[in-house]
Amino acid sequence: MRRRPSSLALQLLGPIALVGPLVLAGHKGIYLVIGLLSCALVAVLFALSRRDVTTIVSIYIVLLIVLPSYLSIGDLGAAGTPTTIVGMAALAWWLVSKIQPDRPIATGRQPIRIGLYIFSASIALSFASAFSRQIPEVEISAANRGVLEVLGLVGIAVLMADGINTRERLDVVARRLVYWVAVLSTLGIVQFLTGSSFFENLFTRLPGFSTAYIAPPITTRAGLRRVQATSGSPIEFGLVLACVLPLAVHYAKQAPVGKRGRRWLCVFLIAVALPMSLARTGFVGAAIAFVVMFVGWNARERIVAIGAVAMFALALRAAKPGLVGTIISLFTNAGTDPSVLHREEDLARAGFLVRQSLFFGRGFRTFIPSEFTPHGQPIASLDNQYLGSLIETGIFGLACLILLLLIWLFTALGARRRSRDPAVRELALGLAGSSLVIAFGLYVFDAFSFDQVSGVMFILLGMTGALWRLVQQEESCAPIETASSMAVPRATT
Repeated sequence: MRRRPSSLALQLLGPIALVGPLVLAGHKGIYLVIGLLSCALVAVLFALSRRDVTTIVSIYIVLLIVLPSYLSIGDLGAAGTPTTIVGMAALAWWLVSKIQPDRPIATGRQPIRIGLYIFSASIALSFASAFSRQIPEVEISAANRGVLEVLGLVGIAVLMADGINTRERLDVVARRLVYWVAVLSTLGIVQFLTGSSFFENLFTRLPGFSTAYIAPPITTRAGLRRVQATSGSPIEFGLVLACVLPLAVHYAKQAPVGKRGRRWLCVFLIAVALPMSLARTGFVGAAIAFVVMFVGWNARERIVAIGAVAMFALALRAAKPGLVGTIISLFTNAGTDPSVLHREEDLARAGFLVRQSLFFGRGFRTFIPSEFTPHGQPIASLDNQYLGSLIETGIFGLACLILLLLIWLFTALGARRRSRDPAVRELALGLAGSSLVIAFGLYVFDAFSFDQVSGVMFILLGMTGALWRLVQQEESCAPIETASSMAVPRATT
């Protein structure tokens, strides 16, 4: 039976158009209604889907983007976030498919899988190192939570790398990521224009959920709002948009005639929302992505891109006076910016923590800033994932993280080099650009403390692994398994 195509405009704007007026009108029961509608949407998408790897990854994307990271299920605590649970389910799916001979998944050499193995080993060693010393109860809880979070992240990435068996299904996952990041961008734009966080009031009243911490209020910089939508901070918001932007541009360029408008709408929403974060990380990340994609474009595309960026900057300046000037001042006055000076002071205090356990660290997620800050002083935050990894996972863990990023970059470039398909080559270049954006973001942002950007990072890792494998199969003319080979495992009696 042939399925009817769904309307992207309804998927993108329908929930937002429904939530906004009802919340502003103050209708009783709106939170329960929206919660039920969201569950119904996920259920319908699952019922209409092929029930393959793409399905569980799509559910993961929806939960990652729509639900703030401070929400957890019931009394499970911070480790009970919906994305962590779905990620661990993905890992279980991958393991079951590995041991069931009638449900094979891709085997053999896979650089991304190897990188994930090495990264996971560094986390396991840091966990063992944490319990080799006297460790307080708060750090025990944080270490256990960190291991579960890593299992969820690795699970979703390795399932994608080994389980997406057609280019069509890979494109479906990537486009869905772009669409839902466009939804995130729309929420950010609404927040910037209205100053309202109505969706925070919605999420804190969802039945069956509890809040691990109180969501921070909307902050300002130079009199302008710094938006974050459902992200944990404006920096995370800007970084997520920057690393997905290359994929949005790729799929907009490759769109058939009837779908170009909606695909370019996604690019427009992401591009408009990104400056509203007023985060240097997002701007530099977007610049890195633009330069990487620029290298792969022909002369005509480069001219069009430069013109589009110039027109966008002029339009932004006309639409919101002072925004462009504020963005420029973020870089020209960085030397006197309190946030930059605060980072430098925190870096200077980190030396003794590194020396405590130099090789394997004090334990992943066991550096709790509030526990190391004297009473009455601002809470110390590293805002540097590389330094955080050095403290928590030691020299070995930091080396494994850098190795994983290098594997990601060169796997994407390898897929681009091997493929003769222009669309595949551009997609691979976009993933390489995303890897560089994340690599930069880790230097100025403690990314693993934020679920949304961590989830997006591992989704992109999984995409890169799947693309590399599909290109390898096409090159060797090996038959590609159908998506049914990764159907949901059923219990046998």
